[in-house]
Amino acid sequence: AARVNRKGKPSFEKTLAGIRNLNRNEIPFYIISVISERNINRAKEIYDFMTGLGAYSLGINFEEQEGKNILHKRINVKDVE
Repeated sequence: AARVNRKGKPSFEKTLAGIRNLNRNEIPFYIISVISERNINRAKEIYDFMTGLGAYSLGINFEEQEGKNILHKRINVKDVE
C-alpha cells in the first residue's frame, strides 16, 4: 500500500475503488504484486488480501534489482514465518 500517484499522493484507496467498480460491472481484472525484503514476512497476509479482491488472476513476483542482486542478501524461504 505504499504506491503513490504522479502527484505523490497515496493511490491505494482509488485503486480499491476501481476494483470495486470492476467487480460491480463483472469486468475481469488481474493483479500483479511484488514481494520484497520489506514485506516478505507478510506474504501470506498479502496473498489472502489479494485473493479476496476477486481478481481473475494473481501474479506474485519477487523484487529484482538488476545489477544489485549480488550485493543484497538473498531471501531464504526457510527464514520466512
